Amino acid sequence: MDDVWDLSSDLCPSHGPLSSISKHLKSWKDYYEWRCIPLHSPVALLLHWPLTVYHATQIASVRSLTVESCNKLCIHYLGPEKELLQLSAFGELCALFNGMQVHIELIGPAIPQDRDGEKIDLRGCARCLDADCICRSSSSSENVNKIAVTGKSSALTLQLHRGFYHDRFQDLKEVS
Repeated sequence: MDDVWDLSSDLCPSHGPLSSISKHLKSWKDYYEWRCIPLHSPVALLLHWPLTVYHATQIASVRSLTVESCNKLCIHYLGPEKELLQLSAFGELCALFNGMQVHIELIGPAIPQDRDGEKIDLRGCARCLDADCICRSSSSSENVNKIAVTGKSSALTLQLHRGFYHDRFQDLKEVS
């Protein structure tokens, strides 16, 4: 899996945020300001998948549960295709769900047979192209996602399942 942004450090979230989210992100502008990324960065092309997941959980938490009070979150993500080429983009969820253990079940017919059942652990953001960036140092690999204010780190696990949701639901139910 490619865990490198093809961007310089000033255009992408290649290290943990400087602070916790102080408000619910309601727009790309809010996100870019929080992550200190310029609005002209093309990072939105890849991050719309994890940010859509984040936004959906925020809507769901308003209606039913409080995501902030949980320490684990399991998401069933149906129909991934292009996402399979950039799974490292989902590492941004570690910053968005500070201190939570997030597990995403990706289910769909586009998942290659040889990747069915594959489990991927992400510990933070993808790295940038800058050789001297903190995201490239070996000591930062474990701490790249720690939030400065809280000191909490997050973990994200992706599990790939080939097939249709109605055919794989029983498998997912047994694992949960």
